Amino acid sequence: MPYESIATEQTQLHEIAAQLLNPASDIAQLSAAANAFYDLCTVLSTWKVGESKATQLPSGKAISPEDAARCIQDFMRTAKFLQGLEAAIHDAQQRFPDTPLQILYAGCGPFAPLALAISTRFSPAEIQFTLLDIHPESLDNAQHLFQTFGLNDRVADFLLADAATFQWPELHPLHLVVTETMQCALDKEPQVAITQNLAPQLCEGGILVPENIRVEAILCIAAQEFLTEDDQKFRIPLGVLMNLNKTSASDSELNRAVVFKAPEQMAEQPHCLLFTTITVFGDLVLNEYESGLTYPKTVYELGRIQAGNVLEFRYQLDGAPGFRCRFLNNEN
Repeated sequence: MPYESIATEQTQLHEIAAQLLNPASDIAQLSAAANAFYDLCTVLSTWKVGESKATQLPSGKAISPEDAARCIQDFMRTAKFLQGLEAAIHDAQQRFPDTPLQILYAGCGPFAPLALAISTRFSPAEIQFTLLDIHPESLDNAQHLFQTFGLNDRVADFLLADAATFQWPELHPLHLVVTETMQCALDKEPQVAITQNLAPQLCEGGILVPENIRVEAILCIAAQEFLTEDDQKFRIPLGVLMNLNKTSASDSELNRAVVFKAPEQMAEQPHCLLFTTITVFGDLVLNEYESGLTYPKTVYELGRIQAGNVLEFRYQLDGAPGFRCRFLNNEN
């Protein structure tokens, strides 16, 4: 590739990263930047679109490289994860001064977008990424992109491994882990298993991104919830099902059953919806409806909830992870 072309694409990447990392960017600017990021990486990629497949792991479904690449286009997700990761790196630099930060990006996908954009903001003396993925084509393509953009000196290693079982070598302390291997309500993908495996491997004072993922159960009228303004929505909060973070990842009771009771008096027969809120880092939060990750998930298998129903929720870690729900009384 001619030098002039490479220089132009490097400039494009820096401009895209600056736009996504600018907290003053509006929705239109973030959307345009995320789409430009996707287009730029796609044009420069070596993998063949349409040939990649998902991989079913014991801990959940690792989505295909093609689907992972498209996650960039969820622009609010991309922007807030980038801004949160940058803030986390600045915080880590205060905790671990005068040392290159060792950052593990688990489930990087073929574009490794968080590492690629962040690498435009820090020198190799400040950050060293280890990019990990289960798909060899993802790692090959990520390595190609870093070389193309002249940022390969920010990457310590490219590792083909399952993030839910990977063991960080003791040679270097692990300062920061970033992983966004999830769907809404922590369904199907292995975010929980990966967090449980990697969070305890952080060095003392190490940082996990996202800092916290909260899933809560709320009774809603689906038609009102999705079609009306906020002040017209019918909602009865039941409670929090899980807070997934560095501390709770080591809790042996993370997957314990949680029981809630619907009010004895309800004029409606609502559905139960699971709402996800993601604290990326500090005050950078993905709230409901801001991303595909925080769109409510309707628990259709419970049907309509009746007054006085007692509901039990338990997170199940298996090949299809997610919350399993059942009635403890008044079976429908």
